[in-house]
Amino acid sequence: MYNRVIEGDLVFENYGLTGKIANIFDHVINIRTEKDKGFALIDTKVVDAPYHLKLADVTFQKIHRKMRNNSTIILQNDRINYDNRTVKIDEKEKFFGKIGEINTIDKEKIIKLIENVINESQDLGSLDKTILNHKNILNNNKEFNLNSLQKQFYKILSSIISNEHNLSDLLGLGIGLTPTGDDFIVGYLSAVEAGLVDDKLNIREGLKNLNIFKLTTRVSALHVKGALNHSFNGKVVNLYNNIGLNSNKFIKSAKELLKIGSSSGLDTLSGIYFALTISNYNKIV
Repeated sequence: MYNRVIEGDLVFENYGLTGKIANIFDHVINIRTEKDKGFALIDTKVVDAPYHLKLADVTFQKIHRKMRNNSTIILQNDRINYDNRTVKIDEKEKFFGKIGEINTIDKEKIIKLIENVINESQDLGSLDKTILNHKNILNNNKEFNLNSLQKQFYKILSSIISNEHNLSDLLGLGIGLTPTGDDFIVGYLSAVEAGLVDDKLNIREGLKNLNIFKLTTRVSALHVKGALNHSFNGKVVNLYNNIGLNSNKFIKSAKELLKIGSSSGLDTLSGIYFALTISNYNKIV
């Protein structure tokens, strides 16, 4: 199989640079390089994302067995050097993750389809189905049975809407490789990227001067940076590729999106849904 480089400015800048292992997970090795930049090595069980190099499982495990936090590793054009060893990188397949601008769709129909997918999803412990009631929750969350993460999320989101807090409070909110607040932001930005909505929360502008790597996990920061640089997860791109087709294809791609991480896909879809329905929220209009 091909080793897959997910193209982005950080990957280009990091070729040939020496990096240190930031942290190691079962399927992801995060690498920090000069000037607080980085990339990740992933195996085939992880979906494509900006600034990642996907390796064949056997190659990934070969590296994984030898690496420790703070170990040195070098990514070059055709090989990875680590622990006095070298692994050749085969021809790389480029994946850009671009979302094309969408001009004509029935937005209300898409909203209903997303509502159906979210309603049928399992409770995963993050935003779950609460996003479907976001207008009422933002007005008075005491009427809803929210978990602690959800209470904090909607409290911060309400403050951002009211210009009392900035986006740095939402970044890194939650647990896992890509916390809930970050996945929500990526989903929101994808709808903006597709031209379906205006950026009413001014998220692009708000994130522009933030040091995202100091506010959330490295993997998540790379996803957010990717979205700001117009590059998204392949399953997010596929959702928009199917948005103007028949309902079954769109629903299938939305359900595929839900398979990302334990709750990342659902939180991303929640960000898309919020972006599509935010225009009806009187505090923002």
